[in-house]
Amino acid sequence: MKNIKYSFKNTDIGISPIIAIKFQIMVTFIILSSVSIAVIIAAYLAYRDFFNQRKQLK
Repeated sequence: MKNIKYSFKNTDIGISPIIAIKFQIMVTFIILSSVSIAVIIAAYLAYRDFFNQRKQLK
């Protein structure tokens, strides 16, 4: 087996923590908004299925 040495002295590797945090917050809001839209659509479709025109349970 070869003896491989890893060097992590370069500080330019990766992305800035501030940018990473902003990206994580953006992804969190995207997931939150997509789940919210899905819940609203599901509730609307379920409402139409469970109630009649006179707002009575079927």
